[in-house]
Amino acid sequence: MQEKQFLYKLTLTETYKDPNNWTEETTKAIEEHAAFIHELGRTGVLILAGRTQYTPQDERLFGIALIKAKDMAEAQEIMKNDPGVVNGIQAPEFFEFNIGMNYTQNL
Repeated sequence: MQEKQFLYKLTLTETYKDPNNWTEETTKAIEEHAAFIHELGRTGVLILAGRTQYTPQDERLFGIALIKAKDMAEAQEIMKNDPGVVNGIQAPEFFEFNIGMNYTQNL
């Protein structure tokens, strides 16, 4: 079965939109989140990832990861293990996705 593409969108949960609520544990969990996403790339699951460049208080702040999986259930299973989600810092949304054009070589 050919793998499909899924867009995984992360936003901060309400508590963590306030920088005063960030602790050393929060920072550690976000570092673990970055390592988790990197590992998805290293193992061939991640296609690309990034985030908007806004402060935590700004509603326009979100991150995305474009991943490969056989179906939505597998995509959700992969991402439910993301330390940002596990620790309640980030809230995920999933979307079936299809790359129509790819110009990443223009980066």
